[in-house]
Amino acid sequence: MIYLDWHALAPLSPEAAEAARSALALANPASVHGPGRQAAATLEAVREQVARCLGVAAEEIVLTSGGSESCILGLVGLALGARADAVWLSPMEHPALHEAAAHLCERGIAVRAFPVSRSGVTTAAVEAALRETPRCVICMQWVNHETGHIQPIEAVGALCAAAGVPLFVDAVQALGKVPTVTVPQGVSGLAMSGAKIGGAAGAGALWLSRCAAYREVWPGASQERGRRPGSPGLASLAAMGAALGNLHRWQGAVSHLAELHAYVADRVVNVGGVLNSPPGGAPTVVNVSFQGLRSDLLVTALDLEGVAVSSGAACAAGSVRRSPVVAALYPDEPWRAESAIRISFGPDTTREALADALDKLSRVLARAPKH
Repeated sequence: MIYLDWHALAPLSPEAAEAARSALALANPASVHGPGRQAAATLEAVREQVARCLGVAAEEIVLTSGGSESCILGLVGLALGARADAVWLSPMEHPALHEAAAHLCERGIAVRAFPVSRSGVTTAAVEAALRETPRCVICMQWVNHETGHIQPIEAVGALCAAAGVPLFVDAVQALGKVPTVTVPQGVSGLAMSGAKIGGAAGAGALWLSRCAAYREVWPGASQERGRRPGSPGLASLAAMGAALGNLHRWQGAVSHLAELHAYVADRVVNVGGVLNSPPGGAPTVVNVSFQGLRSDLLVTALDLEGVAVSSGAACAAGSVRRSPVVAALYPDEPWRAESAIRISFGPDTTREALADALDKLSRVLARAPKH
């Protein structure tokens, strides 16, 4: 199988696998006996690793079960803590954040949508939102999970800081795709995950600024300083810590990934595809549409050929609905969203594997009936 779905889950790195195996032998970190203290020390070492990556204090880090939980806890808690009148986010955000926004709407907080251009959300749109609803929370993804759009987080952070408005950032796809994920000025909360950089699924982290007003989301939560309930998934969290410690392999693969991205983009266009990914986006993903075809059928056909790609967010697996991200970017061309597939890769992906996969894509396209 040629695995080209790294934006859903990067293959587990050897270092992360070994860290997870070692952590499986440990006790509950809440226990006061020796094995429990050893487990707690492992947990705190992961927290320190996350803090170093983000350039923040370890006591501001909440360890979670993954990127989705981090996003939900972050957005809902900040909006409730700020007593916001509205939450602003774009149709390009991850499904977890749209679910969080829907929950806030049920609690009387208005949910507003940023207009989207082909480059994503503009700073002008954020300025307009801040004028319209001065008491709000801005929610923005750093790197888009489907197309690789990189949003202007630093500029938006400066605007939010000047307005005294919380900014929540989904940085789950940012690790390894932007040079640094050090928390920019003006950000009040940030979500991340180790699963996109070679850590195991089931581990994430949420950074919350000590200056931000925050209301606990789960009543009765006792773990992570009252931020969440349930014992931590120590093995997955240890794997995330190891993956963060090995982040340099992503940073050292920038040129390799850029070459792979250019190669894939050229090949898919040559066989009739239309790119949905922007110039200058994340070098790890190419989103492409083929007019007259359905994305779910393309994904299935490629799977039968031994190539793993996807048609959107991993959390929406099994869904045949069109991509909301591509639909927002190209509202006048609905066929793009209906036929979009996501080809994503990482430092271990070779040009030879991509060539083989794209040859198989060409064969699939040649025999696919158009509708």
